Amino acid sequence: MTKLLAVCFIALLAGFAIPTSAQEKHTLRLVQSIPLPGVKGRLDHMAADLEKKRLFVAAVTNNSLEVVDLAGGKVTNSITGFNDSQDALFLGGDFNKLYVSSLDGHLKVFQGETFWLVQDFKVEPGPNRLFYDPTTDLVYFGYGGQNAGFGAYERVGIVQPKRGAGHDQLVDMIAPTPRPGHLAEIAMDDNGIPLICDSRADLIYQFDTRKRELIKSWPARGNVSQTWRSTGSGTAYLSAPGFRQR
Repeated sequence: MTKLLAVCFIALLAGFAIPTSAQEKHTLRLVQSIPLPGVKGRLDHMAADLEKKRLFVAAVTNNSLEVVDLAGGKVTNSITGFNDSQDALFLGGDFNKLYVSSLDGHLKVFQGETFWLVQDFKVEPGPNRLFYDPTTDLVYFGYGGQNAGFGAYERVGIVQPKRGAGHDQLVDMIAPTPRPGHLAEIAMDDNGIPLICDSRADLIYQFDTRKRELIKSWPARGNVSQTWRSTGSGTAYLSAPGFRQR
């Protein structure tokens, strides 16, 4: 069976001539379904190249990263050689690099057009979510934990990306969290402080990236799967039962 990728968008009132009710303003609407030929099993995280209208889809069971042309509605490339591909991050502009994490302990860096392998960082098991901070030009990723079969601890890694053909540098590893779990999502507040959710331990961690240490944690009272921050509002939003914001 061919896997289908459903593409949705948020229909906002601004820019539309047809009046809509308050309930319809933020409604997700299916606009396209894109087949992923030959892809079987679960899909995980995705990344977007807004300039070239490309979507990068981690096909976990397929051990691949699918490159989707959103304008053309088709897959243009399938990058293989992963063991449980987890997440992707695309940096455009002068960087022009694609980052892909896989459960077996690899963070691979590809050239953004040819998809030639530029670097392969071998770290401890389970690199998962990738997050880019444009203020510092640093890439953060969580790894370790129970999902990787590595129960001792989980940590946050830091990569310094180099523009163009320059080789990136694995800068540092932030101190381990006090209990093993799965670092599922990463967000950052206006002061450059990362908020990282653990979907297994049901905890939210706050890190000091300058001191490279854990500041504090608090319970989420539910299975945290997403976290994001409203810029300038001082509010973090989390998708977890019993925890809406802090």
